[in-house]
Amino acid sequence: EPAAAMKAVEDLNDTELEGGKIFVGRAQKKAERLAQLRRSYEQKKMEMQARYKGVNLYVKNLEETIDDEKLREAFKEYGTITSAKVMCDDKGASKGFGFV
Repeated sequence: EPAAAMKAVEDLNDTELEGGKIFVGRAQKKAERLAQLRRSYEQKKMEMQARYKGVNLYVKNLEETIDDEKLREAFKEYGTITSAKVMCDDKGASKGFGFV
């Protein structure tokens, strides 16, 4: 009976049974499961993108030959870069770190 099954899922899902955590849910066909996993993956991906939007990254161990443009190039495939800056001393030499 559907109501009893729903109650079992609510009460027993993510509980312990003889030392192990169990999953209790409606049996699904493979296509249903894959579609649900895809939706879940896409949702998590969107949440991660939203969480890290506007984040400033610290990058260290940069070679002296790395300038702002090379730093920007290295990170451009990961999204929109609003700024890329290699920190330099008063003589213009790289300090070996920067921000993206």
